[in-house]
Amino acid sequence: MRPYFSAVEVHAAAREVGVGAGARLGEVATALRGTGLAAPVGVHPTVGVGLMLQGGLGRLARTHGLSVDAIAAAEVVTPDGNLRYLRAGSSGISMSAEDDELLWALRGAAPNFAVVTRVVLRCADVSRPVCAVRGAHFFAKDEDGAGGHNSALTLLGSYAAAADALPAVQSIDAIIGRDSRGALGIALQAVSLNADLRFPPEVEALLGVSASMAAAAECAVKCAYDDIPHLTLDGAPVVSDERDLTIEAKGTGAVGSACMARRSSKGDQGADGVLSYVRQRFVAALTPSALAAILDACGAAPTTMCCVMVNHCGGAAREAQADACFAPRDLEHSVVVIALWTDPSSAARAACVAWAEALDTALGACCPA
Repeated sequence: MRPYFSAVEVHAAAREVGVGAGARLGEVATALRGTGLAAPVGVHPTVGVGLMLQGGLGRLARTHGLSVDAIAAAEVVTPDGNLRYLRAGSSGISMSAEDDELLWALRGAAPNFAVVTRVVLRCADVSRPVCAVRGAHFFAKDEDGAGGHNSALTLLGSYAAAADALPAVQSIDAIIGRDSRGALGIALQAVSLNADLRFPPEVEALLGVSASMAAAAECAVKCAYDDIPHLTLDGAPVVSDERDLTIEAKGTGAVGSACMARRSSKGDQGADGVLSYVRQRFVAALTPSALAAILDACGAAPTTMCCVMVNHCGGAAREAQADACFAPRDLEHSVVVIALWTDPSSAARAACVAWAEALDTALGACCPA
């Protein structure tokens, strides 16, 4: 029998899933696989479910809102030591005003009010096939006379414009970083929750091969929702175990020696021996100055494992919910600054922390929030 605090229980008829506070997102996805349901949580399997109590951004955010919006019930220990189960309208009985306020507070600020031992999430229907299209672009150091900076900035500007024009059922994310030789790289992944809906031409152009790129690779995968490959900096499809994926198209552009190390294996946050420090910021728009700041920082990062992830929000994630206290709703993108290093020395940590803090501060100065 699994420990209670890490147990995940699917209630398919009610379209809900109960999740213990010790479970990880990968365990939630595994439990829901094959049911045609998905919980609107994050995309990285090693992340704990605590993220859903303070926002929670995943691929369903643009159509179904943030994780906090999907919390139907919660089991908590309050400061007075009592174990309480909170569920609005449970068994036809209305909660007290105090419990109603507590459930409201848990949806966005849980650590300030109670210890959450279990949550129940409303699930979304993902029975239809989805499509993920991926591309990786690398810029040679001698490109454009500026170390590839100008070409990369042009690409990111096109990315920001394309993201703003997508319907809610589609999204496009990016990772910006460097390869072992110091060349800038940008990985893109566009996801359509409706595999029959084609991406706009400007998105297809971003994901295809262009003469201005030093190297490129593309791959389109039609699969079940839970089998969407994780976005890495090498552009290749990566899944956590052996599952059948229907490969519909694959480009022949070779990344070669410029290929970045896969974050999904040796360089991932949470992998053995990898230390991390993360800063995250919601922004209403990716301004040219913000994109330039990201590229400048990635070019000067203390390790080649450091990177910046830009996750597409908008859509339902921007809709304020009266029953949730999560406030920052005017958001179109989530910018995650990820410092990764393996040197255990205090000097290495200090350099990586300072790098992440400096970029986050710069983004705060040039991005509308």
